[in-house]
Amino acid sequence: THAHDHIVTIEDPIEYVHNHASCIVTQRELGIDTESWGSALKNTLRQAPDVILIGEIRDTEAMTYAVDFAETGHLCLSTLHANNANQALDRVINLYPAERRQQLLMDLSLNLKAMISQRLLRRATGSGRVAAMEILINTPLVADLIFNGRVAELKELMSKSTGLGMQTF
Repeated sequence: THAHDHIVTIEDPIEYVHNHASCIVTQRELGIDTESWGSALKNTLRQAPDVILIGEIRDTEAMTYAVDFAETGHLCLSTLHANNANQALDRVINLYPAERRQQLLMDLSLNLKAMISQRLLRRATGSGRVAAMEILINTPLVADLIFNGRVAELKELMSKSTGLGMQTF
């Protein structure tokens, strides 16, 4: 079946213009359609989205909105510069002061669906590149490790969970 959702993107800049098929895609570009990330994020729910794409998590404010969107039942997607899932989670956690981290870990353990890390590797032929992906899926055990701040243990769990769709570099 095809979804008939409303997808809202907030980007700087818009990298790909999406055509409307069965979904309505509203793309907002920083500096053109909105003054700031904060303004765009604050007003996103007023557009009644089903799916929200935040072009990049750059600060605590953007991450807080992403978690809030997920907690209200929206599928929220974003990017973050990191080499792997562990580093991405460490960066997210370190966006917050120590006194807010336990709440964040609980929120992530309950709302995270998956993380995909990507590296572009040169093809063996030397011509072009190919994507290598690391995939973390939030299973009950993953959620428990995140909740307890045991992020360093995720890599080993991912390597043992290929049957669940996870993989490491």
